[in-house]
Amino acid sequence: MRQIRTLGRISADAVKLAAALALAPLLLGCIETVGSDQVSDDAIYRTYRVTYSEESGRVLASASFNVGGPLGTSIRLQSPSRILLNDLQLSERSFLGTTYEGDWAVPFSAEPYRWTWIDRRGDAHFERLSIVPFEVQSPPASVSPGASLTITMTGQSLSSEDSWGAWITQDHADGSTRTESLEARVLDGRRLRLDASQETRLEEGDAQLVIRRTRSAGLQQGPSRSGTVYATFEATPIRLRITR
Repeated sequence: MRQIRTLGRISADAVKLAAALALAPLLLGCIETVGSDQVSDDAIYRTYRVTYSEESGRVLASASFNVGGPLGTSIRLQSPSRILLNDLQLSERSFLGTTYEGDWAVPFSAEPYRWTWIDRRGDAHFERLSIVPFEVQSPPASVSPGASLTITMTGQSLSSEDSWGAWITQDHADGSTRTESLEARVLDGRRLRLDASQETRLEEGDAQLVIRRTRSAGLQQGPSRSGTVYATFEATPIRLRITR
Protein backbone atom coordinates (compact mmCIF):
# COMPACT_ATOMS: atom_id res chain seq x y z
CA MET A 1 0.00 0.00 0.00
CA ARG A 2 2.83 2.37 0.78
CA GLN A 3 4.27 1.82 -2.67
CA ILE A 4 0.91 2.53 -4.31
CA ARG A 5 0.55 5.81 -2.42
CA THR A 6 4.06 6.83 -3.46
CA LEU A 7 3.27 6.09 -7.10
CA GLY A 8 0.11 8.16 -6.74
CA ARG A 9 2.12 11.13 -5.54
CA ILE A 10 4.59 10.73 -8.37
CA SER A 11 1.76 10.59 -10.89
CA ALA A 12 0.14 13.75 -9.47
CA ASP A 13 3.48 15.56 -9.53
CA ALA A 14 4.01 14.45 -13.11
CA VAL A 15 0.63 15.89 -14.09
CA LYS A 16 1.48 19.22 -12.43
CA LEU A 17 4.85 19.29 -14.18
CA ALA A 18 3.27 18.56 -17.53
CA ALA A 19 0.75 21.38 -17.01
CA ALA A 20 3.53 23.79 -16.07
CA LEU A 21 5.53 22.84 -19.16
CA ALA A 22 2.47 23.34 -21.34
CA LEU A 23 1.98 26.86 -19.97
CA ALA A 24 5.67 27.75 -20.12
CA PRO A 25 5.69 28.89 -23.78
CA LEU A 26 2.82 31.30 -23.11
CA LEU A 27 4.47 32.72 -20.00
CA LEU A 28 7.87 33.00 -21.65
CA GLY A 29 6.30 34.73 -24.61
CA CYS A 30 5.10 37.49 -22.28
CA ILE A 31 8.32 37.65 -20.23
CA GLU A 32 10.74 37.75 -23.18
CA THR A 33 11.44 41.29 -24.37
CA VAL A 34 12.88 42.62 -27.63
CA GLY A 35 13.74 46.15 -28.67
CA SER A 36 11.31 48.05 -30.90
CA ASP A 37 14.17 48.54 -33.38
CA GLN A 38 14.01 44.78 -34.03
CA VAL A 39 10.30 44.73 -34.85
CA SER A 40 8.46 46.17 -37.82
CA ASP A 41 5.99 48.87 -36.73
CA ASP A 42 3.14 47.09 -38.50
CA ALA A 43 3.75 43.98 -36.35
CA ILE A 44 3.31 45.83 -33.03
CA TYR A 45 0.16 45.27 -30.99
CA ARG A 46 -0.56 48.17 -28.61
CA THR A 47 -2.64 48.21 -25.43
CA TYR A 48 -3.43 51.51 -23.71
CA ARG A 49 -5.23 51.80 -20.35
CA VAL A 50 -6.17 54.92 -18.40
CA THR A 51 -8.15 54.93 -15.13
CA TYR A 52 -9.46 57.86 -13.11
CA SER A 53 -9.93 57.12 -9.40
CA GLU A 54 -12.55 59.43 -7.96
CA GLU A 55 -11.47 58.56 -4.42
CA SER A 56 -7.80 59.47 -4.86
CA GLY A 57 -8.21 62.10 -7.59
CA ARG A 58 -5.48 60.43 -9.62
CA VAL A 59 -5.06 59.20 -13.17
CA LEU A 60 -3.33 55.84 -13.59
CA ALA A 61 -2.07 54.93 -17.04
CA SER A 62 -0.31 51.97 -18.59
CA ALA A 63 0.77 51.00 -22.08
CA SER A 64 2.21 47.78 -23.42
CA PHE A 65 3.60 46.77 -26.79
CA ASN A 66 3.73 43.17 -28.02
CA VAL A 67 4.70 41.33 -31.16
CA GLY A 68 1.65 40.31 -33.19
CA GLY A 69 -0.94 40.28 -30.38
CA PRO A 70 -1.55 40.87 -26.67
CA LEU A 71 0.23 37.62 -25.66
CA GLY A 72 3.17 38.11 -28.00
CA THR A 73 6.74 38.88 -27.01
CA SER A 74 7.00 42.10 -25.00
CA ILE A 75 8.58 45.10 -26.73
CA ARG A 76 10.85 47.72 -25.13
CA LEU A 77 10.71 51.06 -26.93
CA GLN A 78 14.03 52.23 -28.35
CA SER A 79 14.71 55.87 -29.24
CA PRO A 80 13.11 57.68 -30.97
CA SER A 81 10.10 55.54 -29.98
CA ARG A 82 8.20 56.63 -26.87
CA ILE A 83 4.67 56.77 -25.46
CA LEU A 84 2.84 59.77 -23.95
CA LEU A 85 -0.57 60.48 -22.45
CA ASN A 86 -1.75 64.08 -22.80
CA ASP A 87 1.88 64.98 -23.57
CA LEU A 88 3.14 63.37 -20.33
CA GLN A 89 5.72 60.65 -20.88
CA LEU A 90 5.18 57.28 -19.22
CA SER A 91 7.97 55.55 -17.30
CA GLU A 92 9.33 52.13 -18.23
CA ARG A 93 8.69 49.21 -15.87
CA SER A 94 10.24 45.76 -16.25
CA PHE A 95 8.34 42.89 -14.67
CA LEU A 96 7.15 39.88 -16.68
CA GLY A 97 8.00 41.92 -19.74
CA THR A 98 8.11 45.66 -20.33
CA THR A 99 5.26 48.07 -19.65
CA TYR A 100 4.98 51.86 -19.45
CA GLU A 101 3.18 53.49 -16.54
CA GLY A 102 2.11 56.90 -15.28
CA ASP A 103 0.42 58.15 -12.10
CA TRP A 104 -0.67 61.77 -11.75
CA ALA A 105 -2.82 63.78 -9.34
CA VAL A 106 -5.07 65.79 -11.67
CA PRO A 107 -8.71 66.98 -11.69
CA PHE A 108 -11.18 64.87 -13.63
CA SER A 109 -11.55 65.85 -17.27
CA ALA A 110 -14.37 64.87 -19.62
CA GLU A 111 -12.14 65.68 -22.58
CA PRO A 112 -10.76 62.68 -24.49
CA TYR A 113 -7.44 61.40 -23.20
CA ARG A 114 -4.87 61.53 -25.98
CA TRP A 115 -2.26 58.83 -26.43
CA THR A 116 0.77 59.59 -28.58
CA TRP A 117 3.01 56.81 -29.84
CA ILE A 118 6.21 57.83 -31.61
CA ASP A 119 7.30 54.97 -33.87
CA ARG A 120 10.80 53.92 -34.95
CA ARG A 121 10.77 56.47 -37.80
CA GLY A 122 9.78 59.32 -35.50
CA ASP A 123 6.19 59.51 -36.80
CA ALA A 124 3.43 60.24 -34.27
CA HIS A 125 0.22 58.20 -34.04
CA PHE A 126 -2.67 59.41 -31.88
CA GLU A 127 -5.54 57.65 -30.11
CA ARG A 128 -8.30 59.41 -28.18
CA LEU A 129 -10.92 58.07 -25.79
CA SER A 130 -12.94 59.72 -23.02
CA ILE A 131 -13.49 58.44 -19.50
CA VAL A 132 -17.23 58.26 -18.82
CA PRO A 133 -18.11 59.21 -15.21
CA PHE A 134 -21.20 58.21 -13.24
CA GLU A 135 -22.75 58.79 -9.83
CA VAL A 136 -24.80 56.39 -7.73
CA GLN A 137 -28.20 57.66 -6.60
CA SER A 138 -29.40 56.58 -3.13
CA PRO A 139 -26.57 54.09 -2.54
CA PRO A 140 -27.47 50.90 -0.67
CA ALA A 141 -26.89 50.79 3.09
CA SER A 142 -26.49 47.01 3.36
CA VAL A 143 -26.24 43.75 1.44
CA SER A 144 -26.59 40.10 2.45
CA PRO A 145 -24.83 37.08 0.90
CA GLY A 146 -26.58 35.89 -2.25
CA ALA A 147 -28.64 39.07 -2.54
CA SER A 148 -28.92 41.28 -5.60
CA LEU A 149 -28.45 45.04 -5.61
CA THR A 150 -30.07 47.35 -8.14
CA ILE A 151 -27.99 50.49 -8.51
CA THR A 152 -29.46 53.63 -10.11
CA MET A 153 -26.97 55.90 -11.86
CA THR A 154 -26.86 59.49 -13.03
CA GLY A 155 -24.74 60.73 -15.91
CA GLN A 156 -24.39 59.34 -19.41
CA SER A 157 -26.82 56.51 -20.15
CA LEU A 158 -25.60 53.03 -19.25
CA SER A 159 -24.58 50.93 -22.21
CA SER A 160 -24.06 47.20 -22.58
CA GLU A 161 -21.13 48.12 -24.82
CA ASP A 162 -19.27 49.29 -21.71
CA SER A 163 -17.90 46.75 -19.28
CA TRP A 164 -18.75 47.08 -15.59
CA GLY A 165 -16.79 45.79 -12.64
CA ALA A 166 -17.93 45.66 -9.02
CA TRP A 167 -16.55 44.16 -5.84
CA ILE A 168 -16.89 44.37 -2.08
CA THR A 169 -13.88 44.81 0.19
CA GLN A 170 -13.79 44.29 3.92
CA ASP A 171 -10.98 44.95 6.40
CA HIS A 172 -10.52 42.49 9.26
CA ALA A 173 -9.08 42.79 12.74
CA ASP A 174 -6.05 40.68 11.81
CA GLY A 175 -5.04 43.32 9.25
CA SER A 176 -6.15 41.34 6.21
CA THR A 177 -8.52 42.58 3.52
CA ARG A 178 -11.01 40.34 1.76
CA THR A 179 -12.33 41.15 -1.68
CA GLU A 180 -15.23 39.47 -3.46
CA SER A 181 -16.38 40.19 -6.99
CA LEU A 182 -19.99 40.84 -7.95
CA GLU A 183 -21.59 40.01 -11.28
CA ALA A 184 -22.67 43.26 -12.97
CA ARG A 185 -25.45 43.45 -15.58
CA VAL A 186 -27.03 46.50 -17.25
CA LEU A 187 -30.83 46.52 -16.82
CA ASP A 188 -31.57 49.73 -18.73
CA GLY A 189 -30.12 53.18 -19.35
CA ARG A 190 -30.08 54.08 -15.65
CA ARG A 191 -29.93 50.83 -13.66
CA LEU A 192 -27.19 48.30 -12.99
CA ARG A 193 -27.81 44.98 -11.26
CA LEU A 194 -25.14 43.49 -9.01
CA ASP A 195 -25.40 39.85 -7.91
CA ALA A 196 -23.46 38.62 -4.88
CA SER A 197 -22.40 35.04 -4.26
CA GLN A 198 -24.04 33.03 -1.51
CA GLU A 199 -20.71 31.36 -0.80
CA THR A 200 -18.93 34.31 0.76
CA ARG A 201 -16.03 34.74 3.14
CA LEU A 202 -17.24 38.19 4.12
CA GLU A 203 -18.32 38.62 7.72
CA GLU A 204 -21.14 40.63 9.20
CA GLY A 205 -19.98 44.22 9.59
CA ASP A 206 -18.75 47.25 7.67
CA ALA A 207 -17.53 46.95 4.08
CA GLN A 208 -17.07 48.99 0.90
CA LEU A 209 -18.64 48.57 -2.53
CA VAL A 210 -16.49 49.63 -5.49
CA ILE A 211 -17.94 50.11 -8.99
CA ARG A 212 -16.03 50.90 -12.17
CA ARG A 213 -17.03 51.53 -15.76
CA THR A 214 -14.71 50.80 -18.68
CA ARG A 215 -15.10 51.94 -22.27
CA SER A 216 -12.90 50.43 -24.97
CA ALA A 217 -12.20 50.94 -28.64
CA GLY A 218 -9.99 49.58 -31.35
CA LEU A 219 -7.02 51.68 -32.41
CA GLN A 220 -7.57 54.13 -35.25
CA GLN A 221 -4.04 55.17 -36.19
CA GLY A 222 -0.71 53.49 -36.78
CA PRO A 223 0.85 51.14 -39.34
CA SER A 224 -1.40 48.20 -38.40
CA ARG A 225 -4.09 49.77 -36.14
CA SER A 226 -3.72 46.59 -34.13
CA GLY A 227 -4.60 47.00 -30.46
CA THR A 228 -7.11 48.34 -27.96
CA VAL A 229 -7.50 51.46 -25.83
CA TYR A 230 -9.39 51.35 -22.50
CA ALA A 231 -10.73 54.24 -20.39
CA THR A 232 -12.05 53.53 -16.87
CA PHE A 233 -13.86 55.56 -14.23
CA GLU A 234 -13.70 54.17 -10.69
CA ALA A 235 -16.25 55.78 -8.39
CA THR A 236 -15.66 56.62 -4.74
CA PRO A 237 -16.31 53.45 -2.70
CA ILE A 238 -19.78 53.16 -1.12
CA ARG A 239 -19.79 52.29 2.57
CA LEU A 240 -22.32 49.60 3.52
CA ARG A 241 -22.87 46.75 5.97
CA ILE A 242 -22.79 43.02 5.38
CA THR A 243 -25.88 41.52 7.05
CA ARG A 244 -26.95 37.92 7.58
